[in-house]
Amino acid sequence: VLAAANLRIQQLRNTLSDPDELDIVDRLHRTMSMAMSHLRQLIFNLRPPSLEHGSVATALSGLLDEMKSEAGVSYQLDDRCTARLGHALKVLVYRSAAEALANVRKHARARHVQVKFRPAAGGCLARIVDDGVGYSPAEVEQRPGHAGLTLIRERAEIAGGWSRIESAPGSGTTVEFWVLGPLRVTEGDDDRARAAAPLH
Repeated sequence: VLAAANLRIQQLRNTLSDPDELDIVDRLHRTMSMAMSHLRQLIFNLRPPSLEHGSVATALSGLLDEMKSEAGVSYQLDDRCTARLGHALKVLVYRSAAEALANVRKHARARHVQVKFRPAAGGCLARIVDDGVGYSPAEVEQRPGHAGLTLIRERAEIAGGWSRIESAPGSGTTVEFWVLGPLRVTEGDDDRARAAAPLH
């Protein structure tokens, strides 16, 4: 739809001769082109092609490299998760981790971030730790415009798992979430899920 609208703008421009009108249409064309570029980037970030045939860690490495080059945040990426995640679950884990990293970039003023994936109770346990300024999770989650933290929790619960955030002013932030792999959940799996220990 955006591409079609942009084409119509160009067609309209060809019918005009007044310099003021041409200037307005040119500015509209630039705005439309920028919107298309941002939309393409948004689609890429939501579902990067590297997820199709690679791991979540491979897809996240691009985000982490970008954070390092643009924000100066160094990182450690360690993926030892052996759980077989279907594509839909990989997308869910990627988006949750990407949301946590976006918060690091926007708010943490961190110098370093660790991203770790470990096998746990038949699923995958993710841990994102930064050395930033920290905050009070109870206060921030109640403010408008901070839906990302809620989305991380909701995504984990959809995947039969859980999430938790530990932070305090001046002490950095830890985001953990656990999701279950594609195997059917049994009563024993539920017990192991509740017992899944945080990473150290």
